[in-house]
Amino acid sequence: MWNFDYSNVDAIKVALESNGLAMTKARGQNFLINTPLRERIVKEIVKDLDDKSTIWEIGPGLGSLSSLLVAKSMNVKAFELDYGFIRILKNAFEGESGFSIVEGDALETVKREWESTRVKPSVIAGNLPYNVGTALIGIMLSSSITPLRMVFTLQKEVAWRIASLPGSPDWGSLAVLSAANYNSHVAFELPPSCFWPSPKITSALVVMDKKEKPLVSNEIYPFFLSLNRAIFSHKRKTIRNNLVPILGDKVDNILEELGILPTLRPQNLSLDDIVNIAEIAVNKI
Repeated sequence: MWNFDYSNVDAIKVALESNGLAMTKARGQNFLINTPLRERIVKEIVKDLDDKSTIWEIGPGLGSLSSLLVAKSMNVKAFELDYGFIRILKNAFEGESGFSIVEGDALETVKREWESTRVKPSVIAGNLPYNVGTALIGIMLSSSITPLRMVFTLQKEVAWRIASLPGSPDWGSLAVLSAANYNSHVAFELPPSCFWPSPKITSALVVMDKKEKPLVSNEIYPFFLSLNRAIFSHKRKTIRNNLVPILGDKVDNILEELGILPTLRPQNLSLDDIVNIAEIAVNKI
């Protein structure tokens, strides 16, 4: 494994330029150059893991987290799209049996890797690009991958949305998906100065630990996903109006049976409310 100073901006520039990766071609990646924060992130990733645990890292870039994880005897499977970064990573981790690369767009390859291998990672982690972070997490929460932990660096607002609670302005479909299977919290925020180039926004690390027992059974999970999207499709509308397209003329009876006011707004529903609606409605429509 190469000996690279990930806190040295000049070294990063040289590595990029020598591999034909001008920043305009680096897909908007911001490199974490703060060593203590890199170590804090890795500490959250490996917490309570045994040696040789499998970690899927999305968007490893130059390998700043990968190097620390491999040094801790973790098996890292890196999902990378950019051929320039792939070339750097192959050279950097040449001979490391605990490191492998899945090439392609993680929006497609993460799900495909799971479906083809059915080997579940202990942790999925990564510094997610701001423009696709929500979509990637949504894909994972909508699938049956469900690792023991997920740890992501995201735009601060997205991280807090994932960890939000009922009644808050951020409570929405993404938070519900997360809360159905995970206990989530924002571990810490990362200011722009921790990255190069410095982004215009603040980032945050969200940690998602799997619940001992999921709140939604596998049998109704696909319907739960559709119901959850419908409930939060229009946040300013009442839940009744949002549910009519999916529940039809059964909506009033179902809400009445559960004692849920049809005039409530989506953010006022608890997770239990949404799960209960799914459990009753799936057998009535």
